[in-house]
Amino acid sequence: MLGTDATHAEHIETIKARLYVGVRPDGKFVPGELGMGLVEGYDAMGYAMSKPYLRSQLEADLRRICEGQRDGNDVLTEQIARYKEVFVEASKQANKIDEALSKFFGEATSFSSEEIAANISETVRPCPRCGQSMVIKQKKDASG
Repeated sequence: MLGTDATHAEHIETIKARLYVGVRPDGKFVPGELGMGLVEGYDAMGYAMSKPYLRSQLEADLRRICEGQRDGNDVLTEQIARYKEVFVEASKQANKIDEALSKFFGEATSFSSEEIAANISETVRPCPRCGQSMVIKQKKDASG
């Protein structure tokens, strides 16, 4: 299952490594600027993307598949549709994330679609696993 008790320690280390939170000397977590900016941005979008309900729905459906109560292909189709809806909605409102993060990191920079396309293969950041540069690549047109 996703997000089981066995993976909690790994998730905690991931959110610390990504600087979503910091840890005080007494061991208590404090929200990081990046974490706060992302949560505020998601909340401004009016969509509960920072809430765990999507994952919990998937976990419940996976249990039902194991119990023979749901068909795996039906669950897959439904989950893809749910996440596609989230992606489409988030894409329409991505500027709200920029606005929220700008409170913590300075003024947001707007880019036109032409500027984004011109820099589509630009290095984004090093991969946290292997250290090699990650790049954004444009998907090839399915028709050509």
